[in-house]
Amino acid sequence: CSLLSATPTDATSTYNGYIVTLDGKKLSGQIGDSFFSDEISVVLFINDFGTSYHLQAELITGFVFQQEDEVIEYESLFRPTTRAWSFLRVVEKGAVLSLFKSPEEKMEFTIAEEGAALNGQRVQVEEYWLKFKGERSVKLTKFGYKRQLKDLLKAYPAMVKLIGKSGYKFKDIERIVEEVNDLYLSKRN
Repeated sequence: CSLLSATPTDATSTYNGYIVTLDGKKLSGQIGDSFFSDEISVVLFINDFGTSYHLQAELITGFVFQQEDEVIEYESLFRPTTRAWSFLRVVEKGAVLSLFKSPEEKMEFTIAEEGAALNGQRVQVEEYWLKFKGERSVKLTKFGYKRQLKDLLKAYPAMVKLIGKSGYKFKDIERIVEEVNDLYLSKRN
């Protein structure tokens, strides 16, 4: 079971870390498993006194934990497509453009024909989210990424010309975001 799994679990694995409150305070403790769906995102937080909390994404700014030698950061973002708050992993935090990634699995729910039962199913996802400073987050998927990026990056015409070419495909999104931030910083100097 990954740290951000599709199903809520007991805290079988927790990591040293902290949550960031809406007013910017850091509360240390243990970060445990999470639940992610289109409707809700929840993380298990155990404070230094041993009290457990299941925190929804809209209640905190994010959380950070250390897993082996890697520091992993999740930020709470509003996803306009689902009109819900979610914890998204910070991939690249830039001066003008940031890149976030959804957990690899999410839960999709359907109502059974009888109308009484709610069925849940794990679904593999590869969703990235882009967020320009001061703007709403935008979902980016493999299908249609070229058009989306070209629209989003209009202020960077040299970059727009490269989108879809070797080194500037969907799999290179981290590099693209880094280069956009470099271009932004070079324009400011």
